[in-house]
Amino acid sequence: MANVIFTSTGTAGDVLPLIRIGSRLKGRGHDVHLLTHAHYAGLAREAGLEFAALDNAAEYEQFVEDGPLLNTPHRIPEFMRRHYFPKVLAECKLIEQRYRPGDTVVIARDLFDLGARLVAERLRIPLLWIFMAPSQLLNGQLRRELFARVLAKDVNRLREQLALGAISDWHSWLSNGGRHPALWPEWFAAPDPAWPAKVVPVGFVVDNEDESGELPDSVRASLDAAPSPILISGGTGTYSGIGFYGAATNACLQLNRPGILVTDHDRLVPADLPVSIRHCHYLPMGKVMPRVAAVVHHGGRGTLSCALAAATPQVVLASGADRQDNASRLERLGVAKYLALPSWKPEKVAEALLRLTESVAVRNCCQDLADRIRGSDSLAQACDVIESAV
Repeated sequence: MANVIFTSTGTAGDVLPLIRIGSRLKGRGHDVHLLTHAHYAGLAREAGLEFAALDNAAEYEQFVEDGPLLNTPHRIPEFMRRHYFPKVLAECKLIEQRYRPGDTVVIARDLFDLGARLVAERLRIPLLWIFMAPSQLLNGQLRRELFARVLAKDVNRLREQLALGAISDWHSWLSNGGRHPALWPEWFAAPDPAWPAKVVPVGFVVDNEDESGELPDSVRASLDAAPSPILISGGTGTYSGIGFYGAATNACLQLNRPGILVTDHDRLVPADLPVSIRHCHYLPMGKVMPRVAAVVHHGGRGTLSCALAAATPQVVLASGADRQDNASRLERLGVAKYLALPSWKPEKVAEALLRLTESVAVRNCCQDLADRIRGSDSLAQACDVIESAV
């Protein structure tokens, strides 16, 4: 049996899959640790994982508020220096405290993997990456340039404190040897020999399958009424901004369609939110998604996989990071309409919603992909890849 150490920073889409995979590994008899934000302590412990926090509640709140910095490459160093580099040495210490010679594997996600890389180098521990989206593999050159040209001094300063020599060959140091789980099916993105890492597409890990909580009576009534509402969600982060929510809510008004807006960030809710749009801080998405006419979202992995599993048409207002590539792939599959930032206008969103909800071809494509997801076990496949690395 293995000693598995997951480490990750990010919003729900970056952490919840690790909790689900970790829980399945725990069920197979492995010892599983999760190092991440204090915000996820309760969920991790409910899943039976050993947990250690990389921050506190206030630090996580600021981490989320600064999330839009990650939307453009030239702001990423600012985010890393503000929120990640100050935590790396503590992360290294937490990993080393949980290390057992001979049976330990460390699992990180791309970009925020410096602590895992440093400890793996020091202790010669097998290191795997979980790739959340195909764009992480498409942007390998950009990542190398970011570290080699912009963040090199920051990294080497940390290495010096760990008694490691300065890096001269960044291409080699940033390589990803071995085989790594990719959290999408092959029909979403087939492996490409040009990618900088060998990945095994294990399928979508649908975060909401284990969620708890019932729908409020008011929401249930809205879902039972005709016409079915439009779901509006920018995920648990703040990447999309208030313009996203304004365009989506006004599109519902133009269509004379009720809506359910889900965000925990009150400042993103339009001040003039119409009475036909219900705002909720949280809803169990797996219970809502199958009952709405369509969803307007930001293109994040968690929301798109939930919509695919529910056979729900998607209008994707995507900007930054992996979200634009995700949106393009959904559109090519025939289940979504992708609107880039210049098209975040109510009339454009309304037109896309109308076209999707009235199309029999879209409905058939959505159902076909939902059937494929139901016929797979992504957690088992992810566990198999991780176990093979021990």
